[in-house]
Amino acid sequence: LEKEVDRFMEHVEATAKAGPSTLTILIPIRIYLWYHGFSNEFWEHVLMPAMAVLFVTNQGSGKVPAFAALSYFFSDGFMHVRDPQKNGQRVRVATHGSHLLWEAVVRELPGGVHLSSPVAALRRLGGTNPRARWML
Repeated sequence: LEKEVDRFMEHVEATAKAGPSTLTILIPIRIYLWYHGFSNEFWEHVLMPAMAVLFVTNQGSGKVPAFAALSYFFSDGFMHVRDPQKNGQRVRVATHGSHLLWEAVVRELPGGVHLSSPVAALRRLGGTNPRARWML
């Protein structure tokens, strides 16, 4: 994977210099990676975990246009596959994975999480304050 990380960063740097192309704007990152010979292991163990936090679902991250995904890793972007410190502290790294972050969010929900359930009501707690919490 080390060599694929290096090769991916070469693609990132080349894309940063060249700008968007028809190919990188139109195709999803998963197809871009396949087209350029990256392994499924690289996707599953390097890029998908980093991008899944941004797109909440693993499937959603693979459908992002290639240019957008590559641009997250530009030198002025907010992600780096090697060194989280290079993001200039603009992104917090969840130690032991993002699942701990979501477990903490779920713990704060008064009624827990109920998948595939209809929403009976939605109201804002705190009146008209735009930063107020919502209640389902």
